[in-house]
Amino acid sequence: MSAKTQAQIHATNTRAIKTQTIAMLVGAACFAMSAVHAAPLAKKSDYAEKIYTEYAASADDSISFDVTVVAKGKLKDLAGKPFSSLITTPRRKLVAVDNGFTTAKHAFEAANPQSAEFDDLNKTVADFEAVGYPIAGGTYRILDVSASLGQDSTNHRAIEFCWKKQFHCVLLDPTIQFVDSIANNRIKLMAEGAGPKVSAIEANTSQTVSTQAVTGTCGLASHPTWKGIQTTYSAYNTKYKNLFGNVLVNKDIGGQQAGVRCDTSCKPQPFGYSNVSSAQGYAGWRTACAQNSAYGVTGSFAKYIGKTMCTHKYALAASASIQAVGSGASVDLKVDVGGSVDANGGSVYESCGYF
Repeated sequence: MSAKTQAQIHATNTRAIKTQTIAMLVGAACFAMSAVHAAPLAKKSDYAEKIYTEYAASADDSISFDVTVVAKGKLKDLAGKPFSSLITTPRRKLVAVDNGFTTAKHAFEAANPQSAEFDDLNKTVADFEAVGYPIAGGTYRILDVSASLGQDSTNHRAIEFCWKKQFHCVLLDPTIQFVDSIANNRIKLMAEGAGPKVSAIEANTSQTVSTQAVTGTCGLASHPTWKGIQTTYSAYNTKYKNLFGNVLVNKDIGGQQAGVRCDTSCKPQPFGYSNVSSAQGYAGWRTACAQNSAYGVTGSFAKYIGKTMCTHKYALAASASIQAVGSGASVDLKVDVGGSVDANGGSVYESCGYF
């Protein structure tokens, strides 16, 4: 590639790429900005604060947490005591739509204290022994937690358990649904560099035209030196676990790609793929998945869109539906869900012309 072409690409990179994404906005840049959240655990006492900070960051800080330690000690001091004797079963829980790197649609919902969803509260520290974390090597902290969402808030207690020699901590907070899993999934995905990746298709100089009607080289309106553009959304796996590391919900979210290229006549041609997703729920958790794609051309404009998702819900049936609506370059996908969502995919909308 010539220095001139590189300079042109660099100069046009400031233009807005008309790419919409419903997936995780993850990548190296995001990882760098979030390094304070994703850094390795330095001290066991940092764990719970890191989890709440990570969750707040996933919500673009629309949720805030205030955490105070009210008691701490050796895990053996809690022997024989059910966790429900230390913290109360919630009457309200904070739920959210989880898209891997981001959470949205946060809301406090009524919780049934008798629901098996809160079975972890009936356990004792002896149950950690069965999964390889000895009572003798553990510590605990009981926390006062204040969670604020707009004008609404909750004050409740949570417990952090840590095993220093095994580099393992876990947070029991039944009021913030899957707070530990959501935060750790986010850290994992950032470390993996998951998320949409934009690639350029360079212009073919043989497409240069010089006539009375048109003069120039065919390229994209947003990037005149590019012949096409594509955004690829890598497949990913996400798991939601209970206090003891048992998987309650497992989701394999399919990879997606959306793109538009200019053909030899400088007409836009949409392209891409949309893979399906799958999910499994256990111990009362239910799942549903959906996938769809659509594309169209209107004059010099083209669009490709593909989406996939899986939902999860406790006790009640989860649901997921993606339907194509509209036509031509105005085509879109309508999403209907019942439950918390993990999703992938997006769209590219572009036009071709001579520049």
